[in-house]
Parts: sequence; structure tokens; C-alpha cells
Amino acid sequence: MVNNAGICPVADFLDVTEEQSDRTLAVNLKGGLNYTAPVKE
Repeated sequence: MVNNAGICPVADFLDVTEEQSDRTLAVNLKGGLNYTAPVKE
């Protein structure tokens, strides 16, 4: 299995909104965890 998904907002670091940051973390971190969690069972 290759866990290769992610997003990166196109904005300067200081211009990234909280919503963009939340979405980025949700996709990049939680997406990987949700995808690989069933494998361990």
C-alpha cells in the first residue's frame, strides 16, 4: 500500500486562514490515519 495523498494551500504562510489550515490537517493527517487504520485489523 502507498499512502500518497495530500494538499497544500497556495498562499503565503501568514496569509493562510484557519479554515485552510484545518482542511490541510484533516486531509494530510487524518486522511492517512483513516486509510491505514483498517489494515492493522
